[in-house]
Amino acid sequence: NFLKISTKKSLGPDAFIGEFYQTFKEEVAPLLHKPFQKIEEEETLSKLLYETSITLIPKTSKTSKENYRPICLMNTDAKVFNKILVNQIQY
Repeated sequence: NFLKISTKKSLGPDAFIGEFYQTFKEEVAPLLHKPFQKIEEEETLSKLLYETSITLIPKTSKTSKENYRPICLMNTDAKVFNKILVNQIQY
């Protein structure tokens, strides 16, 4: 099931969490089908799939700039799309 994404991930720019997608998968799946099909037909990724938020996470309790690492938070749609691609490649 392509909507089996982690419910413990942080929010991306779209502000949706995996739990929302899992709870409303019957409603969400048809909405995702059309844009994902368009990506497949045009062989171009939507700009929305590139949207991320960059956040700094402290490595230690020290507050110098060397003690932070950046993480990129993706839209949940992009996470679902990536999961679909990985499943197709593995298959």
